[in-house]
Amino acid sequence: MEADEKLFEKKLCNNMIITGGHFMILENGKPNLNEGTINSFEAAVKAYKKAKDRNLKVGLGTLINNMGGVCDTKKKVCVVNPEELKEHFELPEEYNKVLEKYSIKREEVKIYWEKSLRNRGKKELHKKIDTKEDYIEYKEGAYWFVNPKDGRRITLSRPNPNDKYGIPACPLIMAAFAYQKQKDGFNHSLNFYYIDLENEENIPNYFAIEKGRVVAEEFYDDVDIMNVYLLKDRIVTSFQMGKK
Repeated sequence: MEADEKLFEKKLCNNMIITGGHFMILENGKPNLNEGTINSFEAAVKAYKKAKDRNLKVGLGTLINNMGGVCDTKKKVCVVNPEELKEHFELPEEYNKVLEKYSIKREEVKIYWEKSLRNRGKKELHKKIDTKEDYIEYKEGAYWFVNPKDGRRITLSRPNPNDKYGIPACPLIMAAFAYQKQKDGFNHSLNFYYIDLENEENIPNYFAIEKGRVVAEEFYDDVDIMNVYLLKDRIVTSFQMGKK
């Protein structure tokens, strides 16, 4: 289902970045796209254009998995060197066509790389451990976030015999995504994700994204995250799931 931008117009504000079109790089170096991922990118571009027309201070971005794997799976999806990929990367032609349709320049799109966010998330976890935050728990070789509001536990890392901090888990990576956007000057973010079954290679579990939102909003002050999940027959939003 295509997103109706009218549903999100009242959410648009200054210092907001709008993202969509998340995909992973396949082992042949090509983007793993489908109609839904393209539609999610277009939803972000449409909202961005609407915000610009209101003279709001906003940004536009997309998240790309260049880690060589997908959260919660062991499938190898990328054999391209991540740094080499970043240096020579070009947006998919399908995305360029969307930008052209709305008269948006390619230079306006900020690329967020999951490998960089994974490293950032690990550094942030170290900081939280060092400051002995009450909501950080260590158990069975991994770290957990214990939500002060309801006591629910969220995985931050997975056990790794070669690293006492473990391997960063998806919620920690998504929290780092929010942190990086805040560092870029955006305390607010509106994010469009396509989560139907045909896109489970790119997003196998959208609950990890929501858990990342919960972690980020506890880790960092003044972070406001609104996630919009697109399916073929409906739209689900984080602000319909008990958030605000």
